[in-house]
Amino acid sequence: MKKFRLIYLALPLLLLIVSSCEITIVAPEPNFTATVSASGDDYVDVSFSDLSSPMATSWNWTFEGGYPETSELKNPKITYDKPGTYSVTLVATNSGGGDEITKHDFVNIVEFVNPTYKEIDITVENNTKTIELDESVLFGVIDKTTVPYYAKTYGQTSDGTVIGLELEWDNSVDLSEFTLYNLNVSSEYFFLYMTNYGSGSLSPIYVGYDSPSNSKDKTENIVIPNDNKKYGIGYYDAEEGVDVWADRKDSDGTLYWNNIDLPYLLNQSYECYTDDSKSGTTKKSTSILKPAKMVVATPEKKSKKSFNKNAHNIYATVKE
Repeated sequence: MKKFRLIYLALPLLLLIVSSCEITIVAPEPNFTATVSASGDDYVDVSFSDLSSPMATSWNWTFEGGYPETSELKNPKITYDKPGTYSVTLVATNSGGGDEITKHDFVNIVEFVNPTYKEIDITVENNTKTIELDESVLFGVIDKTTVPYYAKTYGQTSDGTVIGLELEWDNSVDLSEFTLYNLNVSSEYFFLYMTNYGSGSLSPIYVGYDSPSNSKDKTENIVIPNDNKKYGIGYYDAEEGVDVWADRKDSDGTLYWNNIDLPYLLNQSYECYTDDSKSGTTKKSTSILKPAKMVVATPEKKSKKSFNKNAHNIYATVKE
């Protein structure tokens, strides 16, 4: 009888001990990080990792500017295909409750456009891409809006030898101001084209300036065949008194274009061409100079992009 009385008296104490040992679940404090996991010319994939603590058991993500726009995965991968600065929100929950965090300007996408006459190689955060003519590329950065970049362009031979000037862009862009940029070549430079309608090949090509032995004079050991095709040569200083010469390989003659009349426009080019086929003689010693098509705000019909009038303009300089 005494045993039952003792158990009866101890029962409230046991219940008190058990109740005091119940585990209290703490709601998670949400947090996350992200990395650019893949990047093509027209898309950027971003992989997100949940860092909520204590551990969450459910997740509700919202991705401004991303696809998909929402996710309930712990560690989702999201695609971005337009320039902009985008916020990300995470609601992390467990049985103890939930909380929310928003990181503003967390995923930032920048687009660079090529309105020039040659391909542009551009590097952002050790990721290098080639921008084809009239095209653009996207880059993504995480949790920062100041983005250093390096880009370069130049004429070249089929074996990769640089022709003319090597131009570069070496700076940073502020994505809080602009996220779309034209990589322009200013009116200080021009791109030279040459078309040979003559009876023989042209080589070499000379680009010279007023004074004899000017340090800017260039001799290009290239061949322009007489195939009536337009060849891009390279970039040169756009100064008054620019002359172009080309030696005929089938004779001792030299074709020349004296004091070419540059328009001094953004992304300008000039085409020098022979007119032997039009004149009906191979003895003609002078040729015709005409301006090539300028890249302006209206894209060519066959082009995807050209000079983007909504973009901010940044300008190349000569590589030292």
